[in-house]
Amino acid sequence: DAFPIKKPETHSIYLKLESKQSEKLNEIIKIINENRGESPVFLCFADTKSTVKYKRCGVLLNDNAMRKLEQVLSKDDIVIK
Repeated sequence: DAFPIKKPETHSIYLKLESKQSEKLNEIIKIINENRGESPVFLCFADTKSTVKYKRCGVLLNDNAMRKLEQVLSKDDIVIK
């Protein structure tokens, strides 16, 4: 019997920021670009209550990327779905 090949499940990551002018935004984009992968990245801005998909690339959700993101944002501001 042949089994269909399952594509690995891709999770999305949501990063909460105060605003698009946040100093943390450039740091986050740098981390994403250094850890490119398949997981879509959504940036949630508190001031405008808007959520924007980062279109340039996805992120690789590995320990290195998560550790770096947690140095910039609190764990409460990082949500993986």
